[in-house]
Amino acid sequence: MTRSERRVLQTLLGVGLLLLGGAGRASAQATCDRACLRTMLDQYLDAVAKHDPKAAPLIVGFRQTENAVNVAPGNGVWKTVTGLGKMQRRYFDPVSGQAGYYGLVQEGSSVALVTVRLRVQNRKLTEAEWYLARENDPGLNGPRQPGRPPANLFNPDYLIANPPPDRVVPAAQRLSRDELIGVTQSYFDPAAACSTMVLSGFAGDDQRGYTRFDETHIERAYAPEVVERLLYSAGLEVEALYECFTFQPITERTQRFAWVARKPGLRTED
Repeated sequence: MTRSERRVLQTLLGVGLLLLGGAGRASAQATCDRACLRTMLDQYLDAVAKHDPKAAPLIVGFRQTENAVNVAPGNGVWKTVTGLGKMQRRYFDPVSGQAGYYGLVQEGSSVALVTVRLRVQNRKLTEAEWYLARENDPGLNGPRQPGRPPANLFNPDYLIANPPPDRVVPAAQRLSRDELIGVTQSYFDPAAACSTMVLSGFAGDDQRGYTRFDETHIERAYAPEVVERLLYSAGLEVEALYECFTFQPITERTQRFAWVARKPGLRTED
């Protein structure tokens, strides 16, 4: 996986986290289904491109941020964005009443890569969250140098040629909502073959009811053939392989394996 591909993956996961993260606070949003969310998202993006906040159903007190900075309606992207770009993806979450846009936008003759999250309540827009990347923005190693490529790996041509999948996943292959939230809170580093997971939970507390705790777990991933080779090098024989925690037969969707190994000639009694 190239650095550009990893950046696209991280941004997509960011979209998922933005949409899923607020589900617990938005149970009243079920009245706006996917079609409704699409209409609201397109209406908002059209209003931004027209530089006209009145063309979108914004509530009084509508809040918008751009790269974590508060921006009043009529400023920021309301002034710079002139249209949508050649790569566009839309995401909808009726459970939390949120819609997302990931793709390119035109800013006059320039292009920006954006992630947008919208919250809808009673068919009104209550907040918008933008993250933007432009070709002259600084990267991890500092600002762009004269005559050098973008420091932030900005590459809209690559994104247009290799867009994220735009398809409906069959119901039988879909992950649960909790599993999707877990994905957005995890990061896999292919160079180190390590997965970082940020977990939040609540423990009973007699004094305050519940106390929240946060944990960060870093795990290294090994290919099955590597694990098998390590077991044999330790003088063990593989007895069986199961899906972890359930001990059911493994499938192509199994994410964690449970290995059963024994010393040669050693068997337990039936």
